[in-house]
Amino acid sequence: MAITNQEHVAKALDPLAANLATQFNSITRKYGLGGGYTVGVGFSADGDDKSRGRFSILDAGGREVTDFLRRFSRDASKGMEQFGLAAQQGLLQGLRELDLGREVNAVLDKSLQGSTDYLTKLTQDQTTALLGLLDTGLLDDLVKNVDLAALSFDDLNARIAQLAKISSLKPLFDNLGISIVEVGVDIVAAMGSIENASNAMQAYYAAFYTDSERLGIAQSQLAEQFKALNVAVPASKAAFRALVDGLDLSTASGRQLWASLLQIAPAFAEISDAAQQAAQEQIDAQNAAAEAARQAAQQTRDAFRDVTKSLKDFLAGLKSGPYSDLSPEAQYAAAKAAFDATGKRAALGDLAAMQSLVAEAAAADWMDALATSDSRR
Repeated sequence: MAITNQEHVAKALDPLAANLATQFNSITRKYGLGGGYTVGVGFSADGDDKSRGRFSILDAGGREVTDFLRRFSRDASKGMEQFGLAAQQGLLQGLRELDLGREVNAVLDKSLQGSTDYLTKLTQDQTTALLGLLDTGLLDDLVKNVDLAALSFDDLNARIAQLAKISSLKPLFDNLGISIVEVGVDIVAAMGSIENASNAMQAYYAAFYTDSERLGIAQSQLAEQFKALNVAVPASKAAFRALVDGLDLSTASGRQLWASLLQIAPAFAEISDAAQQAAQEQIDAQNAAAEAARQAAQQTRDAFRDVTKSLKDFLAGLKSGPYSDLSPEAQYAAAKAAFDATGKRAALGDLAAMQSLVAEAAAADWMDALATSDSRR
């Protein structure tokens, strides 16, 4: 059935325009141009004449970046499919009008040869692949690793298609510090499939990288995403929410940034929680180490005190104990002097002296007996 109902057409075009704008702004932000670009689309078909499609891109100031008005198949469904591809190609034509850096500019400029625009001749797969590499930033790396001047546009697109097929593995290659552009295609081929490569790299990363290493890598990758949005990394989940809640959704740029932040919100929350847990574990470990050091120091002090006491006791024994060479009267006098000194310290509140006084009091009876015995001689 031909699409003739304008309301039906509008419902089909609204998500198309939104998705195209999201991808275009994602790419422009990645290349430091900010967002705020809007995409307009229009399509009509009556089943008799060829369908018509209108496409345009405006910057944040309302200035036109690119536009086209073209005719497509009389069949409305086929015409809409053709228009969808032309609109994606229109994104590439719009990006060609901007300054995305020397490498990307060189690729997109290569698509214009004389009066022929090879972007309009790309297949759906080729168009999707090229947009995908632009969105991930891989196109720059690819261009740096090939002799662009020696490649035809078709050859370049074949390389782009190869890399695009494995681009979903980029985070895993990044985790391991390996360039997906330089060796990714060969590694995946050696492992037999994208699934095999993904499983092997994930298993290796989980088994051989420490928790702190994985957290550091995740934080670095998240910081790059915020950098692409021209937004400073929030210090906490509360700060992240305040950032989101504070956006002005009445503007196109505010809505685009809101959508982008919500896409990375789960990763931010997970990494934030992990960082907080790691910080707490570090604090707990430092506290445990400090307590262990305190206990060790106390044990050292106790041991030194015991040695000192033993030495003092031995020296005292040389005066009034069994090892003394003093006369009984002199031993008695020395022991009594020590007992009296301990008694004075106990009277002043010395706990150790009080405890020692009990033992010395028992010895006092022996001293009195010794003194009495000696006086009778």
